[in-house]
Formats: sequence, C-alpha cells, structure tokens
Amino acid sequence: MFCSPKKYADLVVWRKEDVHIERINPDNEFWVDKVSRVNLFFENSILPELLGKFFHDQEVLYQFFQKATKKFTVTVEDLKKKI
Repeated sequence: MFCSPKKYADLVVWRKEDVHIERINPDNEFWVDKVSRVNLFFENSILPELLGKFFHDQEVLYQFFQKATKKFTVTVEDLKKKI
C-alpha cells in the first residue's frame, strides 16, 4: 500500500468450504518504526561497507550484528509484560 496509490488491500483466503475476505488498512505507525530501523541499518552497516569495506572481516560483521540486534530482540518475558 505504501508503494502504490492504493488506500487499502483486500486479503483473500480461499478454501473449498468458504472464502474469507479481510480489508487491510495502512498502519502508518508500523511503517514509521520500520523505516527508521532500515535507515539506521543502512547508515551503520551498508554504507560503511560500500564506502570503506568496514565489515570485510566476517568476525567483525558477526560481532556488530550481535550487538545491533540485541536492542531489537523481543523475548517471551517482554511479551508477558505487555499482556
């Protein structure tokens, strides 16, 4: 929806017994969060590699992603706190 001029999308699930149609509306809050994370990833990971081969060492790359993904990891305990 965010890549096209459409205001909604219809999710259609067809089975032999019946058909289910559900209208999906855009979720701006979801996309604002995702776009900011993608920009952060690009600026901190992709761009340094393109410009200076910063992550050419696989061990350095692995350690970086371990640190970077810790703040975005959701645990079962986190989910229980939300309930």
